Amino acid sequence: MRRIHHVWVLWLAALALAAGCARAGTATPTAAPGSTAAPQATEGVGIDDGRGATALEAYPPALEQAKKWNPDAVLYQVVVTRLMEQNLGLPSDLPGWFYMFRVPGSPVEYYVKVVNGTVNGVTEAQPVIIGEAPYEYLPVDIEALVISSDEAVRLFLENGGQAYLEGHPSMLLDYRLLHIEGQPNPVWSLFDAADLTAPPLFNVDAVTGEIVGDPYQ
Repeated sequence: MRRIHHVWVLWLAALALAAGCARAGTATPTAAPGSTAAPQATEGVGIDDGRGATALEAYPPALEQAKKWNPDAVLYQVVVTRLMEQNLGLPSDLPGWFYMFRVPGSPVEYYVKVVNGTVNGVTEAQPVIIGEAPYEYLPVDIEALVISSDEAVRLFLENGGQAYLEGHPSMLLDYRLLHIEGQPNPVWSLFDAADLTAPPLFNVDAVTGEIVGDPYQ
């Protein structure tokens, strides 16, 4: 089996994932934590992530697939696409969204990739914890979020992201959404795939719109 490195665990992939896509990873926060901005519709944000749909728009087929896997499955993360592609040895020519589902109380994780509104592949993984887990992830109700993926991009551009984009015109945008126990709400993090080892460019509370720090820090 392929060993898949992710944060503090080694993932043991159980199923092969079909196809792959998109972009990930990167730089320094562009606005100070504590800033806020009222959510607005996003049009022409200046970054084409190639996905053709927001994380919320692409979510229904992922949820449907997850419920086939287990009726009690709930969303735990929107995962950095390019990171998953590298972990699974997938090509990066089909931008899409990776959703991670779990059954509360079970360590088994179920990943669903959606491209152009269609499930493009799935994989089941069992985390093998090395030492004590430093984080406990909480479920994410994606439909209850006030800040969508495109709103996160708009806020990024309005808080230093436009200057970053001007200096990095070939920026490859990727996303992460997660809720860590002890933190008030899920957090969107934006990355530039030019460097998967760099910290997020931007982090925003997905409920309040407050600009925050990297949830892992």
